[in-house]
Parts: sequence; C-alpha cells; structure tokens
Amino acid sequence: MNKKNKRIILSTVGAVVGTLLIFSSVTPSEAPVKLVKAYELKSDVKTDKKITENDIQQIDVAETEVKNWMVRDPKEVVGKYAKVDMYSGEKIRKDRLADKEVLSYKPDERTMNIEVGLARSAGIPKPGDRVDIIAGTQKGKDENAHIESKLLLQNVYIARVLTKDAQDTKEPTAEDKDTRNLVPAIVTVKVTVPQAVVLDSYTGNEKVKLRLLGRTYTSENVQ
Repeated sequence: MNKKNKRIILSTVGAVVGTLLIFSSVTPSEAPVKLVKAYELKSDVKTDKKITENDIQQIDVAETEVKNWMVRDPKEVVGKYAKVDMYSGEKIRKDRLADKEVLSYKPDERTMNIEVGLARSAGIPKPGDRVDIIAGTQKGKDENAHIESKLLLQNVYIARVLTKDAQDTKEPTAEDKDTRNLVPAIVTVKVTVPQAVVLDSYTGNEKVKLRLLGRTYTSENVQ
C-alpha cells in the first residue's frame, strides 16, 4: 500500500471518529423523564360553579415542570367553587378555588327568611350550602290524614341559618347539654322575586311545613 492510499485511509478513519465524537457530545441524555399526575379541566367552569368529578381529568406532567399551584389530588378540587371563569384544557390552580360559593346578588335577587323543620340526623345546613325546598301539606282528617309533598324550588343558596332564638347556629361540642340551639328554625335563602312569591304562598299556613333537601356536588335538578 503506497503512502497516498494510507493517507486517504487514515484521513477517512479520522473523519469518522471525529464525527462520532461530535455526535456523542451533542446527543441529549436518554435518561427517562419521571412523570407525576396533575389535573386539568375537561369542560368550561363559570365563576361560583361547584366543580364535580365530571369537570376534571388527570394528566401526566414532567416532574421538572411541576408547580406549587397545580392541583395534584382530586380531593383538592372536587366540591370546591371556582373563583373565576376557567376553561377546558386549563391546568387547575389551587388559588382559583374556594371552599364555598362567593355570595353575590343579581338585580332581581333578594334574601328571604323561611321557617323550616329539619331532622338533626340529616345534618345542620350551613351558610354557603345549596338545598332544594319542598312543602309538606297536611290533608284529610282522622284516619284519612296524610301529607302531600311538593317540590317548590331547587338549588337554593343558604345565606344564613338561625335558631329559634335568632342566634347563629354553632357546631355541637362535648359540653353541650341543651341541643335546642343546634336545631335551625329559620333559614335565610337567596331567591328571585318570583321564587319569593312561591315560598310566601306556603308560609303562614299551620298545615304546611317546609323541608330542606341537602344537595351534594353530584346533585342535578330534576324535571
């Protein structure tokens, strides 16, 4: 082999080796990226709407991209209220969630006090809860006596809960002996004027008792 051929071979080998060295120096690391779960909206959510399981979906996020504001546990968002309008595909931020609905009024909305009968076993309603209101009317006499119930309003916001002595209700403690102040008797609800007229037509009648049905984050209005 003459010197010329040797020089060509050596230069070719050198070029290949150099190319491999350059390639290896710029090739990104093949180390796997660790993924963690987070949550985003799969439907638009308006301000003050209670967020349900149907509104969210789990996504994978690179661990290096995780932020403190991200929701990473469904318990942190389901049942909470949106402070602002949020949109489908948006990663859910903790600072945009509220434990209870922000109380606001439209021009046609009012507050109204109604007397209600509550079973303590069903739980004591709290300001910020939403309920359905039914009316039970006593019909007939003696052996024909019975109660006819009618659904009056749905998804009504409770602004305040009062006892028979017009005191705000409080949670029971081990020291409480008298449980009468734990049973709400008057509830302040947010209603429109037409809704107030409906409720007023059932109040003041000793044969009619109003009841509240507690709603959960999965509750939907019925026809």
